[in-house]
Amino acid sequence: MELDFGFVSICLSEHNCSPAGSVTVTAAAKLADAEARIRKFKKVALKNLLNTKRIMFFNKAHSIGLYRFASQLIPLATHEYTDGWQWWEDTEIEKDLQGIGKLIAENGFKVSTHPPQVCVFNGEQDGSFEWVRRYLRYHNRLLDCMGLDAASKIVFHVGKGYENPKEGLKRAVDNFHSLPEHQRSRIILENDDTTYTAAQVLQLCLEIGVPMVLDIHHHWCRNDGENIEELLPQIFATWRGQKRPPKIHVSTPKNERKFRDHAEYIDTERVAPLIKKALSIGPFDIMIEAKAKDKALLKFRSELAGYLL
Repeated sequence: MELDFGFVSICLSEHNCSPAGSVTVTAAAKLADAEARIRKFKKVALKNLLNTKRIMFFNKAHSIGLYRFASQLIPLATHEYTDGWQWWEDTEIEKDLQGIGKLIAENGFKVSTHPPQVCVFNGEQDGSFEWVRRYLRYHNRLLDCMGLDAASKIVFHVGKGYENPKEGLKRAVDNFHSLPEHQRSRIILENDDTTYTAAQVLQLCLEIGVPMVLDIHHHWCRNDGENIEELLPQIFATWRGQKRPPKIHVSTPKNERKFRDHAEYIDTERVAPLIKKALSIGPFDIMIEAKAKDKALLKFRSELAGYLL
C-alpha cells in the first residue's frame, strides 16, 4: 500500500503513556509564586516529553510513519503564567526536544501539531486571531527545537462563518499574509464540520498557496453536495512542492444521533471506497482521529488491506 498511517497524541497500547499532561490556570493560580509555577510546569513538561519519546519507539516498532504531537507538551506555554520562562533554553527540556527530533529524523517520521479550537484563523486581528499568533509562536518553537523543517506542519481550521462567510474567508487571507514567512510555511488548513466546506477551503488554500488536509468526516457533516472524489485531485495538488505527500484525516461518526462525534474505531467499509479512489491519484498519508487512537489505527490498517486487494 502507498499509504502511511498516524494517530493523535496519546498511545493507548502503552501503559501510562500520555504526553498530554496539563496544569490548569486555576491550579497554577494556587501555587505560591512564579518560581513554584515554573517548577510545576517543567515537571509536567518533562513527563510529557518522556512519553512522547516512548511513543516514537512504539511507532517505530509498529511501522507507524505519522504522528500528531499533543498540543500542550509545555503546559500553559501560551499563557501569561509562562511569560519570562524561556523553556526552550532550559537544558533538560532542550535535550529532550532534540532527542525527539533525532528519533524523527532517523526514522523518517512525518509529524504535525493542531492548535485547539480557540485558534480561529479568520478571527479579528485585535481579538481571537491573537490565539493563532500565540500558538504559532509556541508550536513553531517546539518544532524548531526538535531541529525540524517546514515539512512538519501545523493544522488549522478556517474558523467562524460570522454573518457573511465570504467575508470570513477574505479575513483569513488577510490574516495569513500578516504572519511571518517562517510561520506561514508550516500552515495547512482543513475543512470543518460546521461552517466551511471542503470546496471553500480548497479555494482558500489555492489563493494563499498552502496545502489542504481533507477531513472526510467533516465533509460528511458539512457540504453543499460536492462530489468529494472529484475534488480529490485538486486537494492533493495543493501539496505539490512539499517534502511529504498529501494527508487526509479519517474518522467515522459515533452514531446517527451523534453524527459529528468521533467513534472509538473506524468503520472501514464506509471509508474504504474513498481511500481506493484516492490511491488512484497517488500515495498519501492518513491521520486517524478515532477515539481509540493507535488501537484504532492498527485495526483499520489491517482491515483496509483486505479491501484494497
